[in-house]
Amino acid sequence: MTASLTNVRGRASYVSSNFIGNCRKCHNPHDTSTALEIGRQWAESGHGDTAGSPRASRDFKTYGTYQPVNTTFESNCVRCHTTTGYVNFVSSGFTVQRPFAGPGFQIAQYPALSTDTTKEVTACNACHDDGNGNAYSFKLRTVPQVYIYYNYSGSSTATNPGARAVSLQTSIPVKFNNNLVYYPDSGPSNMCISCHAGRGYGNMITIAAGAPYFLNFSTSTSIGSAHAFPGAATLFQKIGYEYAGRDYSSAAFLHSKIGVSNTNATGNLGPCISCHMNSTESHSFRPVAFSTEPTETNPTVGVIGSLVSRTCSKCHTGANSWTATKLQGKRSGFQTAITALYGLFYKQGVVVSRTTTSWGIPTNYNWNRLYGSASGPNTMGAYTNYNVLKSDWGAYAHNDRYVRRLIYDSIDWLNDGVLNNDVEAAINSLATAKNPWNSSVNYSGSELLTMQQNAIRYLIGGPGGPRP
Repeated sequence: MTASLTNVRGRASYVSSNFIGNCRKCHNPHDTSTALEIGRQWAESGHGDTAGSPRASRDFKTYGTYQPVNTTFESNCVRCHTTTGYVNFVSSGFTVQRPFAGPGFQIAQYPALSTDTTKEVTACNACHDDGNGNAYSFKLRTVPQVYIYYNYSGSSTATNPGARAVSLQTSIPVKFNNNLVYYPDSGPSNMCISCHAGRGYGNMITIAAGAPYFLNFSTSTSIGSAHAFPGAATLFQKIGYEYAGRDYSSAAFLHSKIGVSNTNATGNLGPCISCHMNSTESHSFRPVAFSTEPTETNPTVGVIGSLVSRTCSKCHTGANSWTATKLQGKRSGFQTAITALYGLFYKQGVVVSRTTTSWGIPTNYNWNRLYGSASGPNTMGAYTNYNVLKSDWGAYAHNDRYVRRLIYDSIDWLNDGVLNNDVEAAINSLATAKNPWNSSVNYSGSELLTMQQNAIRYLIGGPGGPRP
């Protein structure tokens, strides 16, 4: 446990300033042992990691805003990277995103520094609340149907339209707000959706391209950031850039209905809780166990060793039963498909540079350069799909067919500027590739061939297969 008194600016703590003297926000004063195992699971998860970048990389309690949620372009990190900020956000109907400080400290708003040196993890009372500020009853916090404002503030820039990467010269502001997106009411899983909905999504490109904004895609700032772990946005098909004329619906898809109205006897806790917390290690939030744990910076390590969620078997039965081997196959296929898309960006010259350690995709780029005027939204859309899906490590499980279609169409477009189903040829044309999550890993020779074969198998079922 991290101390909460001094010199903790570098990491988060369990007993941060707002928790001093408020033990019942986590602990049961009448029973100090029953929840110990749950506490251990939570402490080893990302939500309880005091040293992980989602808690410790910044003083997130200062990254808030006093402006209205529907119009602000200011930082709103506080609402998900701190417990206090999260409780304020969901308890206010998703409107309050203000910075805070502990008792006795003056509130500071970034870039000002707070004299309160403590940082918060995602504590018990984020999800548990008995209505009196106590979490130890294990009652779930009531959170209404989630809606998120995806506001955008960027610019178009007057620069050299022939360059791969462009430098900022003349900036033309492009801003839109009041961009409201509703998510399906998922009961208790609304708690999860509010922070796993991402910060950007593909349709923002379509909005920016049309009236009254007319974003200049020949010299524009990318809209491609979904932030980290936007699983809810993938699950509910909110995240991707969808190409005109392509079908993204799936009548057979049921993952968004898990835990809703007891679909297939999955209960009523919503899809997030029903899948991620229905195991003997509920507060690890892991539906599977890995041979080697993926790291914060490299999710490709290890393999799925077992399925620990008891929910999968409610629907996946008989010949359709999931096994660790089957799911690992999808995981590997998803990762190689993202790798192929990344490789195609380099082949087409969309990246700034290639070194032994990294390929850099620019944030300011002539998106019309490849295929001419009016093609920019589709090229930026391919980058957005790459970016948002790379950020959702479990996308292959959250919404597999939707994800495969987004990757397929992005490769299809990026290859020659036409949606003509030449994805297999595009993947096979790659002469080199690099792991998008671990840029020190390069693929060539037999490793490249294996990557290409896995990507093709995942996307179209094998050589000659159709669009998913």
